[in-house]
Amino acid sequence: MTNDAGTIQVYDLIHHQDNSAGFQPLGGANPAVNIGLKWLCGCTGLFVVNPGGVYYAHYFESPSFDTDANFQTQVIDFLGSPALVNGFPGLLQYQTVFNSRDTRIYILTPEDENAPTTAQYAARMVQIRTAINGIIPLAPNAVEYLYVAPESTSRAGRYAMRSTVQGRALFQYDSGNTPPMRLYFETNLQPM
Repeated sequence: MTNDAGTIQVYDLIHHQDNSAGFQPLGGANPAVNIGLKWLCGCTGLFVVNPGGVYYAHYFESPSFDTDANFQTQVIDFLGSPALVNGFPGLLQYQTVFNSRDTRIYILTPEDENAPTTAQYAARMVQIRTAINGIIPLAPNAVEYLYVAPESTSRAGRYAMRSTVQGRALFQYDSGNTPPMRLYFETNLQPM
């Protein structure tokens, strides 16, 4: 889904309410690309990037992280699917694009409220990294960015997600810039 500003939205609250993913080639016919991810309030986001393209995904906390069975089918199997899942591609479909040492992997996931600087779903992050490494073994290990999840059921939490950078990420590619790729996550910038 693309918004009025031309930014590809990873997740669009109005059009679907399930995990979503996509792929965008970079360069050539796509000299500039913006991909936005918002509404991270316990969910996990994924960006896999290299000069050939960007794979992006949004995995819902509920129900995807609720049970081992849900996590297996809705995240791990989704990543490794050779076919579309609910209309969205798995990372396996782009294995040849990303199986290289110049690929970068970024996982955006909530911080544990009781153990700051630790992922809330630390064991699940290990499973995600293992699945990604199985699909694209030449790529370096994933970098995790932790965030404080806003409370999506409170008025203040919804306001923060609508009106601030909280729970948002933006991937930008512009072939005319050096470096040509960058990832903003909330207030952090990661040039690539």
